[in-house]
Amino acid sequence: MKSKNLFFTTIGSFLFIGCSATTQNFPVPDTNNISKEEAIIQVRRESGVFGAARTVDIYDFDKKIGELGNDGVLTWSKSQGKTCLGIYQSTYFIETSVDIKCFIAKKGEITKVKFDYLKGSFSLENSNENNK
Repeated sequence: MKSKNLFFTTIGSFLFIGCSATTQNFPVPDTNNISKEEAIIQVRRESGVFGAARTVDIYDFDKKIGELGNDGVLTWSKSQGKTCLGIYQSTYFIETSVDIKCFIAKKGEITKVKFDYLKGSFSLENSNENNK
């Protein structure tokens, strides 16, 4: 009986504990030497227990930037202008939109965006929220 309980406890804990890898589909720009002609977007997800084993897909308009895992960062460059980031999460082969955040990316600047897994939303860390 004890071994059966231990087995189910072990299996159950793997559902809530784990790690997820961040993968990026575009080259990572040098954030120490920012080009005056490009804007840099940086999306960060803090480490947390809930959803630690899950990744979310991050899109810039219709381009998939990558998969953002627990405590991960995606960084890419683009031309100046309107940016709309989308979060999509796959559940049993169905991809669901979680949040969309639009803002103006300015050349020569890094726009830092924080993703909160529990809230399922983006927030701008260093830009004006009224840039929408």
